[in-house]
Amino acid sequence: MNGAIAYTIARNQAGRFLKNQIEEQTVQLENLDGTPVLDEFGKPKRIPRHVSFDDKGTEEDGEPRETSLVEEKIVTRLSSEETRKAWVGDIRRKMPLLEKLVRSWIGAKKAVGKALLEDPESTVRDVPGVPKSTAARVRKTVLVEFRAALGKQWDKNPAPET
Repeated sequence: MNGAIAYTIARNQAGRFLKNQIEEQTVQLENLDGTPVLDEFGKPKRIPRHVSFDDKGTEEDGEPRETSLVEEKIVTRLSSEETRKAWVGDIRRKMPLLEKLVRSWIGAKKAVGKALLEDPESTVRDVPGVPKSTAARVRKTVLVEFRAALGKQWDKNPAPET
């Protein structure tokens, strides 16, 4: 084998490797009926399979976006934390009503109710003496009864699901 043949083989192998890499990282764009969308050269159009977290994309009018989807999720999460703080404050103001309700319960329901009154953001693992599966099931019931006891005000600032 001489150098020219070895060079040609290496170039072809590299080209095949790159083609396979591109095909793994992209997917073919299709119409609703399953026919491929063609680019300006008549070849099937391929789009990236995954999008970067930093990719800002475009608006509906075709203009580039100012923030990425990840940044928007962070802002949404921060606003939901503010809502959660307002919810916790509302619970603390109406604590005597809820304590009276919890005192009337027995068993696991009472334990879960007490845990939620002590820390409204507690998880099912924070309930002493109650298995996690039971606490998870009972927690839903307790929250429904808390909502009913607090009336319509609770529905404006719903409890975060955990």
